[in-house]
Amino acid sequence: MSKTQWEYDLVERPFCEQLKAMGWQWIEGDKDVPDFTERPNFREVLLRARLGAALKKLNLRDGKPWLDEERIARAIRDLEQATGHGLMEVNQSATELLLKGTVAEGLPDWEQGRPQPIRYIDFDNPENNEFLVINQFKVELTSGRGHVIPDAVLFVNGIPVTVAEFKSPGIENPLQESINQLLRYTNQRKELFPTLYTESEGVEQLFHTNQLLIASNFFEARAATIGAPPEAYLEWADTSPVPLSTVAEELGVLPRSADEAEAAQELASLGPEQGERAGIPLFFRKHEQRPAALRARADMLQSQQILTAGMLRKAHLLDLIRNFTVFQQVDGKTRKGAAHYQQFRAVHKAGSKLQ
Repeated sequence: MSKTQWEYDLVERPFCEQLKAMGWQWIEGDKDVPDFTERPNFREVLLRARLGAALKKLNLRDGKPWLDEERIARAIRDLEQATGHGLMEVNQSATELLLKGTVAEGLPDWEQGRPQPIRYIDFDNPENNEFLVINQFKVELTSGRGHVIPDAVLFVNGIPVTVAEFKSPGIENPLQESINQLLRYTNQRKELFPTLYTESEGVEQLFHTNQLLIASNFFEARAATIGAPPEAYLEWADTSPVPLSTVAEELGVLPRSADEAEAAQELASLGPEQGERAGIPLFFRKHEQRPAALRARADMLQSQQILTAGMLRKAHLLDLIRNFTVFQQVDGKTRKGAAHYQQFRAVHKAGSKLQ
């Protein structure tokens, strides 16, 4: 099999299949017909019908929906028009809306017509939300000249919260290539490498509500938030509080590709990528260097599978967004996620409050 085909068969499809095994819906993207990804055109990034249905379902009065189409449209518009100058400020405003919600005009017979809170996500009851992954999610550039096609976009109630980019394990520096593509999509390359890149080249509106970026070649997967430089992308080492054995059982229903061993050998021959990233990738560690919980499952679970199970399980992802997202000022600029990962990893390793 070609190394190009490895990207889909060994990385992209197993990622989507694992999410599906964890209760996510999966829609195969289409590069020609936007209707197939529930949009009227490729400029849209919100799945409006899903978001509208979620708003109606999550916001009840006496156990019954009360939002009409006008109030729903206004709530969606509030999210679309989150305030700020530049991607980071808009993302901070949009994240605030996801966490705290917005308000809608009340009803005359309800609390004297006072404005009522509207929530976009039910953080207390993960199963009350809708989780969807779409692969090959085409989005037109803001300029209208061209487009991007992220390998996978993850939605909660029709809101894009995660973007993943995959590369074949058989190419040189696959993680570097994946991260570089994410930097391009978010227009970060001109900020991080101003001598090499001077123009906007991405689609920032796709990342206004983004909470997580993932780069993976299956054997090594790393995650960060928008604004993070390449060296800040970190690998996820375990799946707690869900046991590794449970994850292995979930993945047992997914057939292993005959090309996986060949791809692993190819990656091993290339060796770990060089750079200022913390730690040695799990795939390249000696057996005794791997986390104790992983040693018995080393032949079963790869980095992407561990990250997906550890970070993207419904309750885990919502807890991460709600309790471990941090915006802070660094050198006069707003940065997202610096403390976020340190805190989440610490709680995560201690056993975590996640259920």
